[in-house]
Amino acid sequence: IIGGDAAKGLTYGDYDTAVIIKRVKDGPDVVVGYWRAHEPDKGLHAMALAALGKWYNKALIAVENNPQGHGNSVNDHLGALRYPNIYIQTFLDDAKFKGGIAPEWGFNTSHKTKTIYLGDLQSAMREWCRNPNHPDGLVILFTAIVEELRTFQKVDGTTEAASGCYDDLVIATAIPTHLREIVPARFANQPIGDSYKPRTITLDKMIAKYAGKQAYKEWQKITRV
Repeated sequence: IIGGDAAKGLTYGDYDTAVIIKRVKDGPDVVVGYWRAHEPDKGLHAMALAALGKWYNKALIAVENNPQGHGNSVNDHLGALRYPNIYIQTFLDDAKFKGGIAPEWGFNTSHKTKTIYLGDLQSAMREWCRNPNHPDGLVILFTAIVEELRTFQKVDGTTEAASGCYDDLVIATAIPTHLREIVPARFANQPIGDSYKPRTITLDKMIAKYAGKQAYKEWQKITRV
């Protein structure tokens, strides 16, 4: 499962992030990778996520989706790319849908859901701390994610990053942790030495791998001056 957090893409602002969680049959789930960048072009952001998703066995992709948020654009681009496994959330809106269930791409990180998905992340981390082999635990061995967790705090009843810090990887980790029960565990756990080998690849190469080099070049011509 890939969780995503979208931002403006400005170099001095929040990060665009993605966190990949591997569902494990015989032990705790494992964070096997993450992506972090400042990408103002949400089409390229979506292509990066689609490439990651394809790389990781057509993983379920769940990007944060808020009213007038940047995640909406990323989800729309993922749909336009026809990525085969986008998370679809249903919600109840009496005023607009008269009690019907309206499907929507992405995961809505509202005030109501925030307590739930952050609570699920907290529970998974607690289970792993108590027992490293607990099936409900979550293994996180990436320094960037751990550092954001260290500076994540509660202020006036709201949870957020400490001043001058970021929480984008925290959100991108919490979303797939919350959704992991809807994705069957298919993988057996592996020794840490095999599970955490870094994969280094540029954004351009990753997108080209997904869309094909020629298609990527043509896409750049239309979207960039």
